[in-house]
Amino acid sequence: MVLSPQSVRYEPWRKSLYPITFRIYIFNWTNPEEFRSGGKPRLVEMGPYTYRFVRNHTLSLYYQQAVSNGNNAH
Repeated sequence: MVLSPQSVRYEPWRKSLYPITFRIYIFNWTNPEEFRSGGKPRLVEMGPYTYRFVRNHTLSLYYQQAVSNGNNAH
């Protein structure tokens, strides 16, 4: 299969169909001095921080005469 900007499969390949979404929760430690003295840690939940990751591919052409049987005409 040839992948080029003119091929039918190029756009579906270039743009990811399924974005990756994830949520992160951070716990803020609010009493370090009390904890160091033997107390229980007090944690405050922060979040969720939500991130969406979308992948995009780029088609790069690489040609090296020494290892190629073709030509550089694309």
